[in-house]
Amino acid sequence: MSTIMTDWLARASRHNSFGVAAAITLVLILAAEVVVTQTLGYFDPHHMEEHGFAVVLATGGTTALLAFPTLIILMKMTRRIDAMRRQLAQAVQTDFLTGTMSRAAFMETFERRQSKARERRTEGYNVNCRDALLVVDADHFKSINDRFGHSIGDAVLTMMGRVLHTSVRPGDHVGRLGGEEFGVYLIGCSEQDALDAAERLRAAIADSGRHLNIEGLSVTVSIGAVMFEPACEFARVFEKADENLYAAKDAGRNKVIFDDRQPLAA
Repeated sequence: MSTIMTDWLARASRHNSFGVAAAITLVLILAAEVVVTQTLGYFDPHHMEEHGFAVVLATGGTTALLAFPTLIILMKMTRRIDAMRRQLAQAVQTDFLTGTMSRAAFMETFERRQSKARERRTEGYNVNCRDALLVVDADHFKSINDRFGHSIGDAVLTMMGRVLHTSVRPGDHVGRLGGEEFGVYLIGCSEQDALDAAERLRAAIADSGRHLNIEGLSVTVSIGAVMFEPACEFARVFEKADENLYAAKDAGRNKVIFDDRQPLAA
């Protein structure tokens, strides 16, 4: 048994910190086994009645002494694993370049709110709060990458994420949907509120693009906006906003298209 465990220890310790900790744990357990076995073996069975308490004391004390460092190691490992889990969750929820929500996190937030609205309607509540989705897309972004390089393209995306995030109300959500396209989820707003927000974001990005101080660089965005009733599905809302975005592109870019502003019904 000891040979098998020794081989396993050698292999585990070569791989990672978890393996090292596991190896240390096994060493301590093996040591405890040796000490307890020898302690028990020291006392002749015929003298157990006389020395029974001493055996229990020696065995328990030795085991506790060896178990304490193991417990400390396991606690440190648990904290480290928890920290890594939190970092991984943060990485999944956040776009690494812009610091906005990832597409998955943005869609999850949208669907969670709409699912709650559906549940409340099923329970008989009157849910009338309307939301809006803005799809924001950088104009001529491929040309920016081709002319100025990808590092400047990344700087433009980072700037867009920052402007969008700092320009919306607390409680609204901003996510990068892919490439140079962002989503802005406006919670509980009127048609005029949504239009005003879209125009404010469009102007703010153009202004911030000028402050990048790169000669010849002009940054503008086109925005497709849509209002929708509670309990709508993301795919349907996004499809309509995307249609309006393409209409803004076709109309010459650097525009907001909100068509008839009739909210989509669930």
